[in-house]
Amino acid sequence: MSIDVGQIIFGQTVTASGDTMMQFKNAPLASPRKWVLGDIECDAGCGVVPFRYREQSYVNALQRIIGLEISLLVDDPWRVSMTTDHPNGAPFTSYPHLIRLLMDKSFHDERLDTLHADAKTASARDGTLLRTPTGGIHYVIPDYDRGIEKHAREFTEANLASRFENAASGDDEICACCNGGRLLPVACFASDRR
Repeated sequence: MSIDVGQIIFGQTVTASGDTMMQFKNAPLASPRKWVLGDIECDAGCGVVPFRYREQSYVNALQRIIGLEISLLVDDPWRVSMTTDHPNGAPFTSYPHLIRLLMDKSFHDERLDTLHADAKTASARDGTLLRTPTGGIHYVIPDYDRGIEKHAREFTEANLASRFENAASGDDEICACCNGGRLLPVACFASDRR
């Protein structure tokens, strides 16, 4: 297995994603408060939201710590891609700073002291992975009026670039995502409409 760290670096950047609705949800966090979202053929989209990672943000500090510790604690560094997921974690121009954080322990420790205190206590450079449990996937199969499929198919064929048949996920696709975990069906509750 190989991983891409997507290291964050404190300071100004922008997040760019094809997950338009998540970017819409993140828009109130924009710094500065300017953002753009776009629809592409009603089939996909993208969003760009300016973002500033802050040392005193507990979540941002944890993000930084986790990324660095993945890089520092891995046994085989050739299986780790040192990236900032440009521009999401930081612009690629931050690489010299990232390399210094990884290579200069005194600089690393000095920067660690500037982080949110609660996040700092979560840091390890002598931790041991005790176990890697396999989880499961919770899913529902709701009832719906099957007659809507005709209208959805017609709309898809007339307006979208993708095929209607590709919209649904089959059981085999769900099983492939489990990595050996269990499928955990969850009952759908009828809404209480009066």
